[in-house]
Amino acid sequence: MADRNTPVQARAWTGPGFREFVIMMAGLQALNALAIDAMIPALPAIGESLGVASENQRQLVVSLYVLGFGLTQIIYGPLSDRFGRKRLLMGGLAIYGVFGLLAGLASSFELLLGARFVQGAAAAATRVLVVSIVRDRYQGSAMAQIMSTVMIVFMIVPVLAPFFGQAVLAVASWRHIFIALGVYGAV
Repeated sequence: MADRNTPVQARAWTGPGFREFVIMMAGLQALNALAIDAMIPALPAIGESLGVASENQRQLVVSLYVLGFGLTQIIYGPLSDRFGRKRLLMGGLAIYGVFGLLAGLASSFELLLGARFVQGAAAAATRVLVVSIVRDRYQGSAMAQIMSTVMIVFMIVPVLAPFFGQAVLAVASWRHIFIALGVYGAV
């Protein structure tokens, strides 16, 4: 019988060590919070650049991301059971990265909104699969320790993300926020 504080199937595991695993899971959870909060300071610049005068319409950049994120979370669990967690996670990250770049290169507000919806749908993979991967790999107090650390990062990122967005705006255009998010997701 396995110790409840050790990795499940430890002999078969060839992935990262404990510390690297925690950093990777926290980074994946941070992806979503960063994608929402880093671009909030850019909403006025986005509206000006793409000819969107209404502040309410500008907020659709956030709303459609959250809508895509919310609608697709339910499908990732069953799909990952069937096709594997790693494959689905890598696919979600690739789509997130591509559509982050597309959002940064968008020539119209409508294209930006479409890219953000798909980016949010892809980001839902990280939210669902991080929990599944941690549960697959660890049990007991080790699982609780990892999830606590991951949630701390998840709660801190929304506080820091607007500063990141503002820092990017200080040296580059709003487009670079989305490009940076796309690169982060792809890496």
